[in-house]
Amino acid sequence: MTPVLEFVDYRYSYPDGTKALDGLTCQFGSGETVGIVGPNGAGKTTALLAACGLLTGKGEVRIQGTVLNKKNTSDLRKHIGFVFQNPDDQLFMPTVYEDIAFGPKNLHYSDSRVAEAVHSALESVELTGYEEKSSHHLSTGEKKRVALATVLAMDPKVLILDEPSTNLDPHSRRQLISLIESMRITTIVAGHDLEMMLELCDRVLILDQGKVAAEGDPEELFSDEVLMEQNLLEIPYSLRQYTN
Repeated sequence: MTPVLEFVDYRYSYPDGTKALDGLTCQFGSGETVGIVGPNGAGKTTALLAACGLLTGKGEVRIQGTVLNKKNTSDLRKHIGFVFQNPDDQLFMPTVYEDIAFGPKNLHYSDSRVAEAVHSALESVELTGYEEKSSHHLSTGEKKRVALATVLAMDPKVLILDEPSTNLDPHSRRQLISLIESMRITTIVAGHDLEMMLELCDRVLILDQGKVAAEGDPEELFSDEVLMEQNLLEIPYSLRQYTN
């Protein structure tokens, strides 16, 4: 089966010459939830931006088997839903309805289809009735769920979440985990919350210096003390009793 998203020997360097991705090769299958972890500077966010066509490097990014290039970026990008770490970077309209409607309108949905997409997305993130609220007056947890709704409204094939649990209180974090678990699309979760990865992910990639250092079952990888130390990571608290 063709992967929904795939990197093939992908390389990207920033203008100052710093290598961010150095031969990244990995793939993401239909319906699976995959975590991407690694120390700061490992290339996590760069990989996410490249998947959306927001960065152009060497090698290939394939979306549903088609190689992403300058000519098809705008079309293929529609299949990728990116939720930023900071929801304020994603929410800029006067009301929640307008924030969520922005994407579908730019895809030239009819007014009725836009309304249907907005209401369906709000229902998915359990915020029905928030249409006329101002996004900027919501709690951080609510903002994150609205940001998630803005991409769900466009019916993406791949959902990308960058540090989704940052700045959330325990209750909001639990709500978000439950919502992500309920999704039925390919989901990529990048960040440092390894406990979240243990709960959510079918598979985890550990990135180091712009390439995959290890991949596999989250519990197995995160219990490997040597591997974790080599990649400047710590064994999650819930697994420490099994490594002593």
